Amino acid sequence: MERKFRKTLIGAAAFALGFGLAASAYGAVSGACSDCHTMHASQDGVASTPNNQLLTVAGCGGCHAQGIANAGSLDALSTYPQVTADTTGWAASKETELAGGFFDTTTGASASAMHNPSDISAQIPTDTLTAPPGFNAGGIWPGSGTLSCSGTNGCHDTGGHHLNATGDNETTGATVATSYRFLKLAVRGYEDGDYEFSSTTADHNQYYGVAQTKGTAGTTTGTMSNFCAGCHDNFHTMTEITGDSTGGTGTWWLRHPVDFDLTDATGSTEYANYTTYDLTVPVASDVVSQPDTTIQDSLVGATTANDAVVMCLSCHRAHGSRHADLLRWDYTAIEAGVSGTAGCLVCHNTK
Repeated sequence: MERKFRKTLIGAAAFALGFGLAASAYGAVSGACSDCHTMHASQDGVASTPNNQLLTVAGCGGCHAQGIANAGSLDALSTYPQVTADTTGWAASKETELAGGFFDTTTGASASAMHNPSDISAQIPTDTLTAPPGFNAGGIWPGSGTLSCSGTNGCHDTGGHHLNATGDNETTGATVATSYRFLKLAVRGYEDGDYEFSSTTADHNQYYGVAQTKGTAGTTTGTMSNFCAGCHDNFHTMTEITGDSTGGTGTWWLRHPVDFDLTDATGSTEYANYTTYDLTVPVASDVVSQPDTTIQDSLVGATTANDAVVMCLSCHRAHGSRHADLLRWDYTAIEAGVSGTAGCLVCHNTK
């Protein structure tokens, strides 16, 4: 019989974008090492299939892709935060369980509404892409192969699962363990303790962002836009565009701008109604401490820069959503003068 070892901190499968490991204090999971690891992939004379890192389950999906059983309650997180969900029968207002969104396992779900990591490909629609859309050269993508949750072709790293941390945390990006949700490229941010399962304008993830000029968008180390540009660099660095947000030559409008600070729109009423952090269209900030009223009250028209920076996740969910292109809302349903203040019109309020 295999001897099982006990230890305070244990490892587990890598967790997906926007999520962390669940424990009583939403920090590093604790318990017996044998909960996640096996020394010889056998027990009582019965051999099992060996997994990398001596894990008892195969890859990230073994812990994080078991589906959501009880949508609408904290039990939906199961033992660990879940990244897959069958959205059949969900209320239209229930766009996501957690901040990163989900991989939809609903029969007939669209692959265009999700990223396509090979780790959980059996649970999501097939997508045969072997390179990210908009990939050019550089960044974190190696240039070939299928997407995975972690590792060479993945967004996350596995080196932080034993971090002894609890509760909400500001991440510095100094190590893998202190990078936002274990993302590569040393991403900074503030991790909401329950991954935005419950959230308000003062209780949410805080994403790191710094305003840039047109030709340098997505290039500041540690920002969420810089991380996304690691794979989708041709979309977001916009190197063919010249000028900056206050003038110059060229134009922003070949692609929707990222790393644009709404507070830079001096004299414009276009974004005047975005005065409080909106959970449906989140903005980044160069302050990644716990969200508070000081940050929220200084968004538009403030003298402090970088308080309301448009980023990739302002419009998209990291893992996926019920909408095409991983969008936070149905783009085809947004109609100027009709749709009120939803979706695009949260920022573009004069439309």
